[in-house]
Amino acid sequence: MNHRPESPLPAEQVDALIVTAVKVEYDAVLQVDAGAVPGSAWEVRPGPTQLDVAFRDFQTAGGGRLRVAVTRTLEMGGVATVNVTAPLVQIYRPRCVAMSGVCAGRKGEVELGDVIIADRLWTYDTGKLVVELDASGQKVERVLGDMLTYNLHPRWKQRAESFQPPADSPWLTERPIPYEEQMDWVLERLVKGEQPESHPDRKVRAPSWTRVLEFLWKKGWLQEGLLSLTEEGRRHIKAQLYRYPDHLPMTSGFQVHVAPIATGSKVVKDPHIFEKLSGTMRTLLGLEMEASAIGAVAHLHQVPYMLVMKGVMDFADSSKSDHFKAFAARASAECLLGFLRENLPEGKHPSETAQPVPLYHRVKRDQVFISYCPKDSKWLARLETNLKPLVRNGAMDVWSDKRIQPGANRRAELEKALARARIAVLLVTPDYLASDMIDQQELTPLLKAAEKEEAAIFWLPVKHTVYQYTELINYQPLLDPLRPLSTRRGSEGDKALSEIIQKIMDRLKD
Repeated sequence: MNHRPESPLPAEQVDALIVTAVKVEYDAVLQVDAGAVPGSAWEVRPGPTQLDVAFRDFQTAGGGRLRVAVTRTLEMGGVATVNVTAPLVQIYRPRCVAMSGVCAGRKGEVELGDVIIADRLWTYDTGKLVVELDASGQKVERVLGDMLTYNLHPRWKQRAESFQPPADSPWLTERPIPYEEQMDWVLERLVKGEQPESHPDRKVRAPSWTRVLEFLWKKGWLQEGLLSLTEEGRRHIKAQLYRYPDHLPMTSGFQVHVAPIATGSKVVKDPHIFEKLSGTMRTLLGLEMEASAIGAVAHLHQVPYMLVMKGVMDFADSSKSDHFKAFAARASAECLLGFLRENLPEGKHPSETAQPVPLYHRVKRDQVFISYCPKDSKWLARLETNLKPLVRNGAMDVWSDKRIQPGANRRAELEKALARARIAVLLVTPDYLASDMIDQQELTPLLKAAEKEEAAIFWLPVKHTVYQYTELINYQPLLDPLRPLSTRRGSEGDKALSEIIQKIMDRLKD
């Protein structure tokens, strides 16, 4: 690694900007050599904001070059992440803003050391905290608030689902053995009358010998200072052997998962946290403190690609420790750079590659296009009523098929309106998703325009639907789909529509 402790050099454009939250995560990225341009090394120098930034070139799967910059925040948390990331995005103009590091994982669904690729990111602890009593009289805390998600690019999500690092990657051999697995091995030896301290497999099966004994004494499974089972320890290991009569469970092979990651403002040590949050996001697998900030910056600055990978270092429970922290950080860094090398399209930032279009071919995208099912006309009328003042004073041009004149060619008028759509507001109901005509004539061209970043998809959950099985799962909703517009009565519904219109206006001003 080369260090240049001089003043910052003039800013350069990079293909990918990787942000980490703590030093061990930053150092893990700098350990990655796989796919680097031969003879290159990480070059560390003060960045434009005076924080260290490391640069290196990697080879892409297509034979090109990938210029990578990596930095770390001054402290943990979303605010610190935004403060570091946003200026660098403006200066370096990356085509992808990314984050690697560590997280807590959902026990039983992931193993320690596995990597989670976030297909959705959101902040779970913003809103109103409500404390209620459940059926048994126990206090239960719930956070009420609209869920704002940042989603993995649809094409990348598909590729992430089949992504695995090479099985012969040297760093995979550094994966530790979980303390729980080592403790059970020691207890099994004792209950079978063997001497674990002199067992020929001890260095392999219980490499963290001293630490493991401390845990066993602390849990009360061994008599303090001795290698003798307590009754509680004997009960535990016998129960384990009854559950697994063939052999005690061992950590399975390394896996990469694609699932939601939730961001909170605090380090969590709560064995029930995933159960609490699964009511909002059923498939949630990861929990950490910074990732949704990366999604927010990418969204605000219109960075074409956003990618977050986190290695599982603990389960956010009483056994929380740093035993897997270094490996989890390394695994996420290796996987993230491997994925970028395979999947980040080559070329310059879209602002650099946009070609001028002849004036006679250019269609200005300046309309708000409302897509709806005729069976939901009352919801269209309610939205248009709220938009009327802005249409009247020229603040926006709103189009729906109500503007098609009698006798006009509906298909031609629809295609012209789609070509001018800057924002597409989709009124999503079961009837809307069931309509083949809408899917073929409106939704498909709108989604293609959104993928090319020619139009923005603003979908409004009007009723409960199975949106999670459609392409809409990849786009941020205007309201929490668990509380669609039809469930918001009176002034609550009016307030929701007012906030939606403000979001549309904010986007038109961009």
